[in-house]
This record gives sequence, C-alpha cells and structure tokens, in this order.
Amino acid sequence: MQKKYGIKLIIDNTFSPMIISPARLGAEIVIHSMTKFINGTSDCVAGCICSTHDFICTLTDINTGATMLLGPVLDSYRAASILKNLHSLHIRMKKHSENAMFLATEFEKLDLKYIIPD
Repeated sequence: MQKKYGIKLIIDNTFSPMIISPARLGAEIVIHSMTKFINGTSDCVAGCICSTHDFICTLTDINTGATMLLGPVLDSYRAASILKNLHSLHIRMKKHSENAMFLATEFEKLDLKYIIPD
C-alpha cells in the first residue's frame, strides 16, 4: 500500500533493536530511542534515524533539513556513554525477551485474552 500511495513506512524499533530488523521487512525508515534499550541507562537522551543515504541527506540539509533544528549529531560525551553501554545490549535484550515470555505464559495460565475491538 505504501508504494501505491508514495507513503514511506516508518517503524519505531526502540523495543526490539536486536530482535526485529524492520528494514529487511520493508520499512524505509527505522527509528530508535537510544535512551532506552540501546543505551540501557538514563544518563543521556538520544535517538537515531536509519534510512537511505538520500533520505538522511534531506534531513540534514543546512537550509531545509528537519534535524538541523534539533542537532543531528551527539556530542562526544553522550556518544561515548552509549558506546560504553552497547556491549551489554545483547544481554539486556535476552532478559527482556525472557521477561516477556514469562508474562505471556502467566497470562495464558490465567486465560487472559486480548480482544480486538470492532
């Protein structure tokens, strides 16, 4: 549908950065809040946008780019903070997955069901 109408599919992959790869599934733009799962602590606020080179260039255009108002590049302190915590992302993602499976199993035991509204 997005191709038919010229709409870009944008996916927020904040909560599953190592589990799902939206770009491989057809997403044209993937965003992450790096503050949450990727960094793993709340010592900095950051995010990232992943897309084609051409799209990123439109965002960072000095005259019309949307990110030019927000600051397209992290300062070195925050970048280093994220980098130092990145080494444990796989461990944190494994634990998040185990916790999700535990909750799903417990909900199933309670016969809880999600009902899709009409």
